[in-house]
Amino acid sequence: MINVYQESFPFWHGPYYEKNRVEDFRVGNRVMNLNSTMRQYIPFGARGTVVGKTESKLIVMFDDQFIHGNDIYGHCQNYRGAQVDPNFMMNLSRQFARLIKDNYKAA
Repeated sequence: MINVYQESFPFWHGPYYEKNRVEDFRVGNRVMNLNSTMRQYIPFGARGTVVGKTESKLIVMFDDQFIHGNDIYGHCQNYRGAQVDPNFMMNLSRQFARLIKDNYKAA
């Protein structure tokens, strides 16, 4: 599967953009950042794990440190956490689970 992204200033999104909701993510899901133009700069393509949720944001602990990261109220290393809008995140776990399911059916 090839993901294609197009620019719609100032954001990048898929050509068939559908809004993600907080409910679409679970704690433990692997995610990837698809936007780097927000004031809270998270590097494009940064990967992390959802460690919590609020009503409108995901709380993500990223694999690598970045300048505007925080420590998620003392729960991780400095510069690795952030509260992120779910519209700017790709849920990698959901894609991975679908691939496993498809491969299991084919076998």
